Amino acid sequence: MLTVLILCFVIPLVQCQSIIPAAIPLAVRSPYLQAYLARNTGAAVPNSWPVFWTNHIVGWSGLLRVDDELYEWLGGAIEGPDLQLANNAIAKPVSLTGIQIKPTRSILSLQAGPMALNVTFLSPIEPSNLVLQSFPFTYIYMELSSTDGNSHWVQVYEDISGEWTAFDLNSQVQWNTTISNSIIYHEVQRSPPQYMTESNNMASDPVVYHVTNWGSSVTYQSGSDLDVRSQFLNNGNLTNNQDINFRAINDSWPVFGFCNNLGEISSTSSPVVWGIGIVRDGDIIYSTSSGNQTRRPYFFTKYQDVPSALVDLMGDSSNALQRAIALDDQIISAANTISSDYTDLVSLAARQAMAGMEITVGTGTDGQLNSSDIQFFMKDIGNSQRTNPVEVLYASLPAFIYLNASWTRYLLEPLMQFEQSDSSIPSFASYDLGSAFPSAIVNSPSVYTAIESTSDMLFMVWAHATFTGDGSLISQYYPTLKKWTDTLVSENPLTPNGFITADGLSNDNMTNLAIKGILAIRTMAEISHTFDNTHDYNNYLNIASSLVSQWQNLAQSSGHLTSTYGASSSWSLMYNLYPDKLFGFNFVDETFYTAESSWYGSLASTGESDSEQWHSYTHYAKCDWTLFTAGIVNDNTTRDLLVSMVHASAANLATFTVFPTTYNTSSGQTQGGTAR
Repeated sequence: MLTVLILCFVIPLVQCQSIIPAAIPLAVRSPYLQAYLARNTGAAVPNSWPVFWTNHIVGWSGLLRVDDELYEWLGGAIEGPDLQLANNAIAKPVSLTGIQIKPTRSILSLQAGPMALNVTFLSPIEPSNLVLQSFPFTYIYMELSSTDGNSHWVQVYEDISGEWTAFDLNSQVQWNTTISNSIIYHEVQRSPPQYMTESNNMASDPVVYHVTNWGSSVTYQSGSDLDVRSQFLNNGNLTNNQDINFRAINDSWPVFGFCNNLGEISSTSSPVVWGIGIVRDGDIIYSTSSGNQTRRPYFFTKYQDVPSALVDLMGDSSNALQRAIALDDQIISAANTISSDYTDLVSLAARQAMAGMEITVGTGTDGQLNSSDIQFFMKDIGNSQRTNPVEVLYASLPAFIYLNASWTRYLLEPLMQFEQSDSSIPSFASYDLGSAFPSAIVNSPSVYTAIESTSDMLFMVWAHATFTGDGSLISQYYPTLKKWTDTLVSENPLTPNGFITADGLSNDNMTNLAIKGILAIRTMAEISHTFDNTHDYNNYLNIASSLVSQWQNLAQSSGHLTSTYGASSSWSLMYNLYPDKLFGFNFVDETFYTAESSWYGSLASTGESDSEQWHSYTHYAKCDWTLFTAGIVNDNTTRDLLVSMVHASAANLATFTVFPTTYNTSSGQTQGGTAR
């Protein structure tokens, strides 16, 4: 979920983690670099195959030899009957002794005979370095120590398969292994790649890399899964040979492995480190008034090619881990001031929020990369192929504010440029950049989402200015922002009729949608003030003040706010009050917040906090809007009840699901929006 850093902005900040979800994040770095370990009911951890968020297997095997005893630390290779082991040897799964999930790291504690293993799967978040953040690679660190006081002979192994390159297992793949300076890497890709397409949410045009540090104790091999894995288990090394028979992914299952012979040790002095990455060059097609742009990953502004970046990736592995630990500690410290449940949610969601994007750079008229032309493109993962869906960007806003508020500009810029580039575009904000990710080819905006999308854009532009002190978006796009707001005013958001909410509701006179539009006009008053337009400031402030006064009279009933005007028994999660708290407007009287807090407390304790009373028969709720609501209540008991409901969903083990957006309020089971 993208909104779990919400409470840090409305409640003062800084328990141990208790959540072990149905999908343990291993590699979560981009829309297409995602691998999880299933821990739903009946799954074996870690002795099952890692999977993409759609449950497509990505072959990823980890094996180990300790004093010639054979073990498996990741994957399902030894569970099959076809490994050719000498002398009737038997490979055993390691024992799982612990799991920790931090905001950037998942740590498995394992036992293999007399050796304890700590395996850290790091998906870096680099708030201060856009080059590093844009490099779609993850680290795996393995540390070993003897538990019996003696030294033992140890060899460790990791491979990946062609399954990382495409959803269709009949796809042809080709590969190569390269020793370069201090590193060795396998690269694998579909042949031919299907440019700028995806199948079942997996890219059809990536190059997949598997890298480690090169040295005399390292051997490598590519070949069939049975041959390469059996070679390691039988001999404790690989052959340093490449299979040159390029073929389909499922034709003798080509794998690409590394072996590290650690010798006789009681513990590792430094971790064994591997890296896995998925690179697409270019990675986005962006449609503009002057034609289509093919945009490239931002890290190419520093590196001429991927191998150059890989050298730095491996050379920086120790520092990368220390930065991750520091960031994890910072986030957890802040989240712990809310509750242990909230800490769990933040730990699970942070890398998921950052992995939904491609971070791109444009090309100038001279054909060279323009390092100042930075744009982020977010996929609506788990729901659709929409690009930069405005309601999802808005739901993710608290995470971006917390990590690096300046990044908000890069998400908004593609939308703002589109709006300004074409005079034929309607006078309200578009709700996305099309529905064909990784192509950002814009559809005509829908009038039905005008209040939602226009309000969200105004909130995000003002959040960028507020939390960065940078008013450049306002200066550059003020005419567009004013045009949107004037349209919003003309539609009379006090009585919104004929519009659709982010929940998909289209009832007349929805209280929650009305206050969103009103707060958006109030936000435009602040934008105008920053732009030194006193006339617009006074105009929008007066309009918003009149509307909120009327809204407060229309929306209340018997100690709570209604879902629709006049329906006294109806109610709603009033998550659209969040900007009032986030920006410190204090526009809605505090008595309303007190009344809503009491009302939610009485409902949440009985599991009745549906996203809207109109959908009470389905008993579902949205994680993002539930957490926005937790951010506006003014008592901790109610806040924690709302957070605990999202926690129950994230911890539900009934099925394999990556932290969903929509859940059943009674059972906690997923209703939609997985991995979003």
